Amino acid sequence: MKKIYKFGLIMFMLTRITSVGNCQTVFSAENFDALSNGDYVAQELSTHWDTWNSNPGTSEDGRVSNTYSNSSPNSMKIADNSDVVLYFKSDQTSFSSGSFLYRHEMYVPSGRGGYFNLMADYDNSGAMEDNTWAFEGHVNAMDVGASYIQYGYGGFLNIDSYVSLDTWMLWEIAVNLDTDEATLWIDGSEVVTWTWSDCGLLNLHIADYSIVNSPDYEVEAYFDDVEFEQLDEPDIPLSNWALYLSIVLIAAVFGWRIIRLYR
Repeated sequence: MKKIYKFGLIMFMLTRITSVGNCQTVFSAENFDALSNGDYVAQELSTHWDTWNSNPGTSEDGRVSNTYSNSSPNSMKIADNSDVVLYFKSDQTSFSSGSFLYRHEMYVPSGRGGYFNLMADYDNSGAMEDNTWAFEGHVNAMDVGASYIQYGYGGFLNIDSYVSLDTWMLWEIAVNLDTDEATLWIDGSEVVTWTWSDCGLLNLHIADYSIVNSPDYEVEAYFDDVEFEQLDEPDIPLSNWALYLSIVLIAAVFGWRIIRLYR
């Protein structure tokens, strides 16, 4: 009985080693294909998704649509009053270090526009001054009659030559918080590299998909195959080293008993 108890204790501690320091999950991918046409995105995928004012299941939420899709059958439709937030971490905190790659497929029909952004900091309390936009992508923006991006502090670039309507476009943004650098690619073509903290903050918090606050901006855009990849492994928190060393010592002292249990 004592051997079984010690074996159980070791297995418990070894299980803890995979969970310590990982109370939150990091978003990896969503293609909306497990949902049904017409579903509210943030309402169904509440671990990482929300709306700007935390009103999932309302007109502010994005809708699952089978009108267009990059990976069949569904995508997320942003139109009308949509303003959808994707938290990269389930505990809704931001990254302050590390290297990441964000990507999605985007479809904008003729006669419509599309918009999304990445934010270094987002405050859902409604205090706009506490928000920090790091990158904004506008496709067929009807208020200016062009497609363009905004990045950093005052960075602006026309991207008409990179985008196309009525077809899926792959957007990829690499953000390295350790080197303070970001790069945008559209359909594999490098568009621009800039200093990420030019926005005023060296963090990465959310992606946001919305209709933009302009009466002339007739947004109807579809997003599919949204992915987020952490390119480097996070360091073990210093506060957890004592526990890790304890686990190693326990395994060393009682490891031979595990072998005897199965001899």
